Amino acid sequence: EDVWLEKIEKYIDKKIKTNHNSSSNMLKIKITNDLINLGYLKEDIVHILNRKPINEDDVIKKEYEKAKRTLANKYNGKELENKIKERLFRKGFHISNLKVKNKFERLNKNEKKKAIEEFSNSNESNANIVSRIKRLKVIGIIGVIYSIGMFILDFLKEMEIFDIGFNHFDNLILNYIIDACLLIFCAFFVIKANMILKEFMI
Repeated sequence: EDVWLEKIEKYIDKKIKTNHNSSSNMLKIKITNDLINLGYLKEDIVHILNRKPINEDDVIKKEYEKAKRTLANKYNGKELENKIKERLFRKGFHISNLKVKNKFERLNKNEKKKAIEEFSNSNESNANIVSRIKRLKVIGIIGVIYSIGMFILDFLKEMEIFDIGFNHFDNLILNYIIDACLLIFCAFFVIKANMILKEFMI
C-alpha cells in the first residue's frame, strides 16, 4: 500500500510543479480524475492532495496578462478589469483570492512617476487628466493636514496647554466630530484620485 501512496504523491508533485495555466481547483479535479483512471483509490488521492499546498499566484498572473492582451482590443479601464475577472472566474480562479496587480501597480515609485509622465506627454487630453487628478490630490492632502492640525489644536485647548482661539465652535466634542469628518473625507479624496489615475494607467 505504501508503494501505491508513494506513486500517487510523486504524480501529484509532478503535476503541481509543471502546472502553468490551471487554477488550484481545476488542477485538483484533473489530477484526481487522471489517477482514478489509472486505477488508484479516490480516498487515497484526496487524502494526499489535500495535504499539498498549491500556490496559484504565478499562474493567475500569467492568465491575467494573457486575458488582458486578448480583451484590451475591445475594452478599457474598469470594464476591461471586470471582463478579465469574469474570464478568470470561468477558469476556476476565485475572485475573492484574486490579488493580481496591473502593470502600473507592479512598478516601483520611480517607474510609476516615469509612466505617469509618459502618459501625460502622449497627448493634450491625457495631460489635462493628469493635471486635474494631481490638483484633486493636492486639495485632499491639504485637507488631511489641516484636519490633523485642528485635531492637535483642539486637544491642546482641551488640556488647557495652548489656545489660539481658532476653533470652529466652543464645544470641543463638536470640533472633534467636524475634524474627523474632514479627515475622512479628504483621505477618501486622495485615495479616490489615486484609483482614478490607476484606471487610466491600465
